[in-house]
Amino acid sequence: MKTKNLHNQLVDWRQDLHMNPQISFEEVYASNKVATLLKEFGLEVHQNIAKTGVVGVLKKGSSNRSIAIRADMDALPISEINTFSHKSKIKNRMHACGHDGHTTMLLGAAVYAMHNIPNLEIGTFATRKGNITASENLFEISIKAKGGHAALPHMGVDAITVGSQIAVSLQTIVSRKLNPADNGIVSITEFIADGKKNVLPGKVIIKGDARALSKETSALIEKNMRQIVKGICEAHGVKAEVSYQTTIIPTFNSSQQTEAAIRVARNVFGDENTDGDCLPRLFSEDFAIMSDVKPGCFVLMGNGTKGSHAKPLHAPDYDFNDELLVIG
Repeated sequence: MKTKNLHNQLVDWRQDLHMNPQISFEEVYASNKVATLLKEFGLEVHQNIAKTGVVGVLKKGSSNRSIAIRADMDALPISEINTFSHKSKIKNRMHACGHDGHTTMLLGAAVYAMHNIPNLEIGTFATRKGNITASENLFEISIKAKGGHAALPHMGVDAITVGSQIAVSLQTIVSRKLNPADNGIVSITEFIADGKKNVLPGKVIIKGDARALSKETSALIEKNMRQIVKGICEAHGVKAEVSYQTTIIPTFNSSQQTEAAIRVARNVFGDENTDGDCLPRLFSEDFAIMSDVKPGCFVLMGNGTKGSHAKPLHAPDYDFNDELLVIG
């Protein structure tokens, strides 16, 4: 297939996937589309892996050597605000991270595992040996105080006041408890209280997301979080519970596989557009689970620097750059 025809075919697939997004473990549309196309290509296809996963097997020769090439299919619970013709047809569902493009590139044949990076020039490549993306650690802090009338705060303990002190103090973990050379992030994403307009809340739930490039840094964040919550709550005479769960470990790139990917990238992109020792990223990737079992390499490719292609990942006006499809 000529490059132009391949590009047109990939664009059709990508934009169709973009219009029909579904979130993790619900990607029936993408799963069926991928399985159907892989069967048309003549591959052995296995479906319903972890509900919606698809594996295509291409065999040649009798060696037991193998290589796995992976793409993610899930969308996000975001309402798209773009106005182009291929915008999402489903409310509160959007491919705001480029997984529609990743899936399409894999159908066309992609590298070991890759992710597009907005605001990086199209036709650029980046990876590194060692940890390249962070762990994801979800935390939840439940504060049980004593609510009451808004006009009589002295007769109870305002859970919002306690929770607010905890929320501010958690930011000191990264700024004052971690070695500046050890990257980490603590982000509060939800603050839920049971108060009303004239009722002080007796319960507050704080939820958030911590990122770290090593198990040691993650453990240090958890240790300090528990100490901060315990200290503040004891000072106010209230109780709290802390849940801290690592859902995704850091992604580790093996030396041999990374060197192979860099060699290929230099042939495709040129030395000037290939960064073989890029800075690690603090987002997380479930490719980490694969590279923890088998040696692999996760790479980053520029999605462009203009318009919706440069918008942050997960933004409601982001869009994958179709010019990256053939390159990928």
